[in-house]
Parts: sequence; structure tokens; C-alpha cells
Amino acid sequence: YRGLYLSTCKRVNVEGFKLTPETVVIIHDTREASGLSYENDVKVETAKGKNAYEGEATRDWEFQEPVKQEKLSVETPYDGEGFITPIYSKFINEALNIAGANSFQIRLPFAKGMLHQVDVLEFINEFTAVGTGEEKYLYKDVFGIERDLRKAHIFLTESMFKCKAWLDMYCKENNIEDAMQYYCDAIAKYSHGFYVSGTNLPYGHSKYTHLSY
Repeated sequence: YRGLYLSTCKRVNVEGFKLTPETVVIIHDTREASGLSYENDVKVETAKGKNAYEGEATRDWEFQEPVKQEKLSVETPYDGEGFITPIYSKFINEALNIAGANSFQIRLPFAKGMLHQVDVLEFINEFTAVGTGEEKYLYKDVFGIERDLRKAHIFLTESMFKCKAWLDMYCKENNIEDAMQYYCDAIAKYSHGFYVSGTNLPYGHSKYTHLSY
């Protein structure tokens, strides 16, 4: 965790960008997702270096006999992948002094991963009846608390939120009702923040590539 906050990062500190229990929602990891196909008897073919002893590099390779795996599965299909709304994505572009980036490698206290721009509110509105008076769209987060997704802008998965287990335990032991409120209060108290991690790769910004970080 010390390594996380020592990453080369750019702090996002612009007006309107708020880290609160309403704007940041921790969603459940998807263990099973419809539309994903897991195959049995998957043929796996590997290559082995020829005429090389341990520690010696080789340029000569030969394929081994194919073998079949009984099952190819993914426990957490979207491990480390979250959402960010276009509004907050725009804030990050402003903070980084760039334009058009819509995926970000991010850091928060005890949290990390990728955020991809998704207009969640537009999606909710499209599939919610208009004029029904339903002003909230409630979702029960990983702490069992209902959040209004119409107010959310950052959606972290449980796999991204590394402190979930011990934070939940600590709050229960100390009769703290809302773990996310406690988390966000700590961010404000200790002047933590939201960061986009950087890179020192020479090809990070060129006419061929434009990395969001």
C-alpha cells in the first residue's frame, strides 16, 4: 500500500470534483456474467526453448504437443475495472490539462484500478419509465447500504477497493453506520485525494499514442 501512494501521480483537485458517499459507490464484483461463455476442453499449445540451459536466452523455439484443459473460467471477469461518468471524466481532463481521455488508471487510499467512461445516468434514464415520479435509482452497495445511482459519478468494484473487508469489520466493531462516510471523512481529514497514475515511458505522448495518464 505504501507503493501505491508512491506511484507517480497527478492529483485531481478541481472545483466540482467531490469524493462523498453519494458520488463514490462500491459495487459488487460480478462472479457470473450473462453472455460470457466458458469452454471445456480448451486446446493449449505452448513453446519451449531449444538447446538452452538455465539462465541462457534462446531464439530457437519448438511447439509442444497440444493439451486440453478441462475448463477455462474467469472468477472475476471485470477485476479492477470501474466506471466514471462523463462529467467527472471531464474534470480529470481539466486537471491533467488534456482533452478527450476517457479511461484512467487511478489511485485512492487503499484503492486502485482502471476507470472507463460510461454514461450511467443516461443508461438508467433510458431503462426507467419517465414521469413515474421515481427520482431515485437505489442500489445496495458492498456494505449493504442503499445508494442513489443517479447521484453517483465514480463506480469502484469490490476488487478495486482493497480496504473493504477490514474497513467493514472496523466500522461494525465501532458502531459506525456508514463505512463509506467514514472513508470519505478520513480522506478530507488527512487531505488525501484522487490521483491518476503517471508514466515515464518515452512513448507516452506522441502523434501515435495518447495515454490518458
